[in-house]
Amino acid sequence: MLFFLEELQDILTPEETVYTSLLLSGKIDGSDFLNTDIYLKLFDYFSSEIPYGVAKCRTGEPDLWIINNLKKIYGVGHIDFSICGVEDEYYEEVELYKTYGGS
Repeated sequence: MLFFLEELQDILTPEETVYTSLLLSGKIDGSDFLNTDIYLKLFDYFSSEIPYGVAKCRTGEPDLWIINNLKKIYGVGHIDFSICGVEDEYYEEVELYKTYGGS
């Protein structure tokens, strides 16, 4: 199964779309994802959505956030937001709270 957002067709090549689909479906190991052009393109694409602390690698890892976010969009597997230190159902509320001075 190929996973892609229509908007991502403008930034990812067909080969990158296949790689991303294999990564999301668990067919390949994503340990090198951080060192790919795909990561840089997706980081730029999702930059307005990645929580500040995760983007700066303070409260999570941006590469894992991107993978989990894509899995959430496509409904692939369980999304583990524990990498950000919060439960996924409260994820947005906790990030807003932290943004405005909460601890």
